[in-house]
Amino acid sequence: MSPLEPRPLAGKRVVVTRAADQAQSMVDDLRERGAEALLMPGIATAPLESTELAAALADIARYDWIVLTSTNAVRFLFDRLSPARLDPATATTSRPRLAVVGTATAAALRDVGFEPDTMPTEFVGTALAAAMGDLSGAWLLLPRSRRGREETSAALSAAGARVDDIALYDTVPTPPTDAMLAELRAGVDAVTFTSPSTVEGFLTDATRPYLTDAVIAAIGPVTTQALTEQGITVDVQPETYTTAALVEALAHYFREEAR
Repeated sequence: MSPLEPRPLAGKRVVVTRAADQAQSMVDDLRERGAEALLMPGIATAPLESTELAAALADIARYDWIVLTSTNAVRFLFDRLSPARLDPATATTSRPRLAVVGTATAAALRDVGFEPDTMPTEFVGTALAAAMGDLSGAWLLLPRSRRGREETSAALSAAGARVDDIALYDTVPTPPTDAMLAELRAGVDAVTFTSPSTVEGFLTDATRPYLTDAVIAAIGPVTTQALTEQGITVDVQPETYTTAALVEALAHYFREEAR
């Protein structure tokens, strides 16, 4: 953004509920548009260990596909799995194909050196299954959050795939601190949510009253649904389900409101 352009979020206090170790780019985008970004993580993430996961990673070549539905899935998978084992130039056997859900997940995969083999235009399980083609008898690894929704696994199984749906990491709700509550009491203009788990983690009896007068922004339809189920009306949802698009949609909302 040019220094001469008006900053659409100037003076706005915007809450970021994303995990602290993933929030920096969103915080930077908000600040670039003039916002006071308030980091209030509703969740923290941590890797999981299991014999099932260890066995899957030890024999990764048995899979026809690896399905990655979040940037966390990419991060925690490649923390455990050397990229060389999936590189055709160095792998001793053919590698599984890689399917991703979402442009942010695709970008995270590219960051570790791989181009997705497929990505649906709609970021839902049924669209993913359709994008992957004939899955009859295919063996899939779906490494995901322990608390993740089962819609993707169910859609892939319904398409005829054998799915190893394995918890790779956990998303743990983090209670609000006294400092966070003090910031909320001081007033906020918007609260952003980037996953159903951020909704679950941030919404408590202590924080809920401060959402009444705030603009509520959700990254996509699944997060919007989670908020709706909690009785929260969503004001902003971008067409592309990324944090950058979420910030831009929020900026557009306030820009239009100011007219």
